[in-house]
Amino acid sequence: MTRRTTLLLLALLAASACASGADQDPTPVVACEPDLHTCLDSATARVCAPTGDAWLDTPCEPDQRCLLGLCSAPGDVFQPPDAGDGTPDTGRPDVYTDTPDTDTDTPDDVGPPDVDVPDTERPDAAPDDAAPDDATGDTTADDTAPDATTDTTPDTAPDTAPDVDPPDLCDPDPCTAPPGPCQTAGTCDPDSGQCAWPADPLCAQLTGSWRWTFTADADTWTTRVALQVDPGTGDINGYAIDRFGLAALTGSVDARDRSVAILKDYVEGSSGGTFTYAGDVPDGQHLQGTWAQSDAPTNQGTFSATRYTLRPTADAAGTWVFAADYADIAVTLSVDPDGLVSGTMRDRVGDASVFGVFDRGDGALTLRKVYDDTGVDWWYTGTVNDGGDTITGGAYTADSNGGQEGVWTGRR
Repeated sequence: MTRRTTLLLLALLAASACASGADQDPTPVVACEPDLHTCLDSATARVCAPTGDAWLDTPCEPDQRCLLGLCSAPGDVFQPPDAGDGTPDTGRPDVYTDTPDTDTDTPDDVGPPDVDVPDTERPDAAPDDAAPDDATGDTTADDTAPDATTDTTPDTAPDTAPDVDPPDLCDPDPCTAPPGPCQTAGTCDPDSGQCAWPADPLCAQLTGSWRWTFTADADTWTTRVALQVDPGTGDINGYAIDRFGLAALTGSVDARDRSVAILKDYVEGSSGGTFTYAGDVPDGQHLQGTWAQSDAPTNQGTFSATRYTLRPTADAAGTWVFAADYADIAVTLSVDPDGLVSGTMRDRVGDASVFGVFDRGDGALTLRKVYDDTGVDWWYTGTVNDGGDTITGGAYTADSNGGQEGVWTGRR
């Protein structure tokens, strides 16, 4: 056999052997590094058999995932398998032979692609006994922070402390000063400790129109009085008109003992004397007491006074025509709430000023007319009827002591 023939025969045998092997097992033989760990997927770990001819797959638990060829739960401290000499055995050379870098960035050539490597450092803030919470992997220690709803403020007052009553600001009583003439006894305000002396209504009740009736021996007469009383101090001012003339009144009332003291001083008329009045005020509707002439003490007597239902001031106020027996007189009157009257008169003699008192109880009107140019005075009295459209019973005199007399009536 020639050399060429021998080589051809050997080539045909080799081709036949290869064809025969392909018919028996078309799959190439798997070869791997023995004990090499890797991940088939995120839920399956695989390791190369010690013979290096097969992969062994291990499914991870439901709460684990495959990381660098090992199944691990979140929060586990990862330690690669030991090769027996203290060096981590991953089946890959030089992967864990050096101390891992503490930088959280993982080198591109370590571990499977797109897999985060957990921090292998235990957090400093976690207590030593921290353990995963049930199946969640929560390593935060239970109850290491107070509940947000828990009051952590310490109770500084012991429960056994006795109750302390607030101080009594009115003990001792600071209201020892006596009340004023128109005040009642002082009262203490428990909230402020301040005193108050309420006003006694009696002082204010004396203001207004009165009818005073006087007696001396067998003589009796009536005086029309208008009083104005300061409700704070009890000071009295007013006027009185009677058959003796026009008098100014001054004095005071003391609500503490229900007393009144008044001085009457005639400023116009036949009487030029002064008189004193001292009496009791049982209420705001009555007065009673004694009177005496200051410069003639034997001229004395008693008096009483009453209030009455007040008529409207409009009954007397406004324009009038006084039809006197000698001529008509044009009259304009103003009346204040106390019954005090002011105004003017004009007749054939001239112009005159008028002042007086309108008794708002019985309608009695008493006026003094003083001519502006001569100062001569005349007195007019009459009664305003209910409704205030007429004045009847009018009489006039040249002065308060009588003199020339006449009659008149009034109309609107």
